[in-house]
Amino acid sequence: VDPHANAPNISHAQLVSVLEAALDANPARRQPAEQLLQGWEPLPSYPSSLHAVATEPTVGTNQRWLAAVCLKNCVTRWWRPRPTGGVTEEEKAALRAALLRSTGEETLLPIAKQAALTIAKIARIDWPQKWPELLPTILTQIQQGTSDLTRTRSLLVLHTVVKELSARVVGPVRRHLQEASPQVFSFLLSLWQSAHPLALENIFAAETELITLKVMRRLLVYGFSRIDQSADATAFLEQGLGVMQGREGVLIDTPPPPPPPP
Repeated sequence: VDPHANAPNISHAQLVSVLEAALDANPARRQPAEQLLQGWEPLPSYPSSLHAVATEPTVGTNQRWLAAVCLKNCVTRWWRPRPTGGVTEEEKAALRAALLRSTGEETLLPIAKQAALTIAKIARIDWPQKWPELLPTILTQIQQGTSDLTRTRSLLVLHTVVKELSARVVGPVRRHLQEASPQVFSFLLSLWQSAHPLALENIFAAETELITLKVMRRLLVYGFSRIDQSADATAFLEQGLGVMQGREGVLIDTPPPPPPPP
């Protein structure tokens, strides 16, 4: 029996309306909407419908954010195969690609963070067997991004994914992360070396430096069985110490801002 047979279709307008009701301060309107959203989770088309709302610029910001949250929750509960309901393999492949593409272009940080968490939740289940292109695609988006926004959003996704994967301290995921870490770390080291001289003057360079350091720190802890056997890791530790000491001197020597006028 096909578990997806006779599954109802949810229109875009219907979903936006229910999301709006779920944000209402009146419990009489909010609670039925919340129950309806949760009841739709087993439907195979629901994740894609949520993603369409979350990425639609003409929809209200609050509805878009809630759609992104609902998508993350739906993926957490229904991404793994189930005997009844859940996401089809075809929809999973399309949604994985769409999430990476849209998150790199998302202008609103709260929505981008929810999308990055969704990608990370999927990666924890699908990477690398069903999603081998995940890390290469993120690195390509960072390297070839047409704007500072695209590059920093893709870095946010990378950080969130590595954080999620590094939580798997045992099993094949840990081994696969250690296999992928040298290439990712080498890429990030080059990016960090380019960003840190500009970080005190350029907000995007500062954000790039910060996120890059966060990812590299996790890779140092969870991505290498022997740090001393990695030329890039040891180079970063040597260079990083000197840079941080120099940065500390700059901050100490910087005069405080003038007091506000009376």
